Amino acid sequence: GYLNVWVFLTMAAFVLSFAVMYSFFGILFEAMTYYRYREPGYLLKSLLLSVVEMFVYQPMNMYYALTGNYDIFISKKQKHWGDMTRKGFTKKT
Repeated sequence: GYLNVWVFLTMAAFVLSFAVMYSFFGILFEAMTYYRYREPGYLLKSLLLSVVEMFVYQPMNMYYALTGNYDIFISKKQKHWGDMTRKGFTKKT
């Protein structure tokens, strides 16, 4: 059972391209429907950030989700918010 590198790269390229295409179509349909992006620079920045999101935000989100679930279900650490007292918005004189 060795890993077939060609199949792995093909599947990874398919999944990543599908994620980018899904974001692109979401941004383009919103631009065509609501006319929110008046200048082409805004639209290009949004499309670029949808690609960057895949390599920056999603791995960070996955890491935080995995470490949070590990802390709750496996390490069984007793984490709590601590004592919180209500202070209100008005200052006491």
